[in-house]
Amino acid sequence: DGDIVHAAHEMIAEVGQFFSSQRAFLFTIDGHCKDSVSCEWFAPGIDGVIKELDLLPSLDLSQWISKVATIGFMVVPNVDTFSSVSQFEKGLVGIMGTQSVVVVPISCGSQACGFVGLADSGFISQISRQDVDFLRTTGEIIVHTIADQRRRATLEINEQRLSYSMAAAKHAVWDLDWEAKEY
Repeated sequence: DGDIVHAAHEMIAEVGQFFSSQRAFLFTIDGHCKDSVSCEWFAPGIDGVIKELDLLPSLDLSQWISKVATIGFMVVPNVDTFSSVSQFEKGLVGIMGTQSVVVVPISCGSQACGFVGLADSGFISQISRQDVDFLRTTGEIIVHTIADQRRRATLEINEQRLSYSMAAAKHAVWDLDWEAKEY
């Protein structure tokens, strides 16, 4: 898990540097995505805050992610002058210590389970549809790769357990097919 998570952090860093942003982040929520992951990159002189997102009420956060998923993505060029920003969104941007944010939902299966985005104390306004697609694809690749690695590790453990069980009970395990009358 460590190598993939390290690579995920490196990918998020590349995203932040590519967009010349002060902060790039990926966050998933337990309950929606059993394979939760948080990654954050921040420019030199900027403090990391991703752990503080855990302090936000998870119900509000999951409802907010669903709202953003319905819209498709959210760009707040200036949180102070953007009239449709909710108190929750102002709190989220406030935690990051930024003025503007781009948030793109990530899907885990058929539901939104987290988000990937950029934040800056300046004003982010030049975000194209291709940029949004790039952010979404990057986030989903990271989340699905980590989830796949975790599933493989779980499968390996279960295969080992089955092997031990079969070895311990090799004389007591029967393979029966009643319809073919094979025993």
